Amino acid sequence: MVFQFEHVDLDSGPGGKWDLKPLELKDLKNTFTKWQKGLEGNGWNSLYLNNHDQPGMVSRFGNDKEYHVESSKMLATFLHMMQGTPYVYQGEESE
Repeated sequence: MVFQFEHVDLDSGPGGKWDLKPLELKDLKNTFTKWQKGLEGNGWNSLYLNNHDQPGMVSRFGNDKEYHVESSKMLATFLHMMQGTPYVYQGEESE
């Protein structure tokens, strides 16, 4: 199983992972597509959008104010429909 971290650095600003810059959706899509296609038939991917070292996925990749529930459902669907093992970290179930 491969744990890759490429996608969690896509929106890191000059100050590091807590200094977020606007995320380009196409960059996120391209990164996940690259890993899905690259490991297809050759390996197995770990699937996650945040962990104990990252801001919450809804705050980061969704809209945690106006569309919290909708963003949570969209991100969970995105994660669980790919090939690999999805990881749900403690606290993320309430995202």
